[in-house]
Amino acid sequence: MPCAHKHARGILVDIIIAEHELRMHSQWQERIKRKLESSCTTTGNLKSPNEKLVKEFHSELYKLLPEASELSRKLYEAESMLPANPLKRNYEDNRKDPKWYMRKELVADCAGRNGCCSRGCGCCALRATESYERGVGHCTVECSCCVSFRGFEPSPMERQEIKFWYPE
Repeated sequence: MPCAHKHARGILVDIIIAEHELRMHSQWQERIKRKLESSCTTTGNLKSPNEKLVKEFHSELYKLLPEASELSRKLYEAESMLPANPLKRNYEDNRKDPKWYMRKELVADCAGRNGCCSRGCGCCALRATESYERGVGHCTVECSCCVSFRGFEPSPMERQEIKFWYPE
């Protein structure tokens, strides 16, 4: 029995890492899209885009696109390794609710990391959709609201943080 427990724990860690990476990637894409939208300068009633920034943001988005499907596949593979027992049923039942991640424990975790739940802006709750979507949840270092609040972009080291705490 201890071996099965350890195996399930490893699978759950893999799911946590994969889900976090996908969520961070989704928030990174969202942040670039917001930067792209704001790269237009207002001139009277007309908006004229800053062509250099638009190209830069499109290039950055283009580089991120292949990673999205890879990260989604990685999460699916980790989830598919859950043994068919009450743990898997509970996991799947929780994910049916589009606001599954708004459980008080996860809200407290986001607030403890100085995410949007610590500021009451409502960003995390607004991320929910009508159905469960992969990559939706609480703040990561890529959250546009958190980046704006901090006043600086995440460093490459911050982007690797989850892998530091849960090495493969």
